[in-house]
Amino acid sequence: MNPVASSLPVHLPSLSDQQQQQQQQQQQQQQQQQQQQELLLCEDSWIVSELKQRHRSMKEDKQQQQQQQQQQQQRPHHIPDYLPVFPPPHTYLRTETSWGADTEAAAAAAPAAAAAAAAAAEATRKIRRLELQLQLPQLQVPETAAADSSSSSSSINPTDTLWGVPSAHELLLQQQQQQQQQQQQQQGPTAPRKTRKAEPGLGDRHTQDLYIT
Repeated sequence: MNPVASSLPVHLPSLSDQQQQQQQQQQQQQQQQQQQQELLLCEDSWIVSELKQRHRSMKEDKQQQQQQQQQQQQRPHHIPDYLPVFPPPHTYLRTETSWGADTEAAAAAAPAAAAAAAAAAEATRKIRRLELQLQLPQLQVPETAAADSSSSSSSINPTDTLWGVPSAHELLLQQQQQQQQQQQQQQGPTAPRKTRKAEPGLGDRHTQDLYIT
């Protein structure tokens, strides 16, 4: 044997030390369990409180909405002052018809109404045209004025008339001559009219014979 090793003291763990170590370990485990339980309880309480608050807020919101709906139903309808005041509904005709019936009837009768309106407009137009035709003699210019205007136009523009075709002015002159001849025949023979030769004056042409009736 080694004399040095035999001389060193040997310390063996006693029973009391082992028990103390076990107790300490148990205490540590218990403390850890308590801490975990406390943490769990704290988390549970926070979540539960939040859920309760949400549930309460939802209930309050529902109650407020119900109260608002009740108030709106009970409150009378607001009629602003700027809207016109219409007569009572019993003054209108066909108020007992169902919704949309009168509109459908109006839509069905619209083509017929349009055709009737067009026919009435055409009839009034024809009547007006006839009235104007009846009033045309009054609106027209007298024949003498028309003849004067045609004679003036023919005298101004003699080339407008066709060669060999008598103009309106010539026809009017012929008619006047015929009327004068008829009047003279009815009155009887008259003395022949005396004619004298016009005396030439200053500036007159001697070669031209002028007769004054």
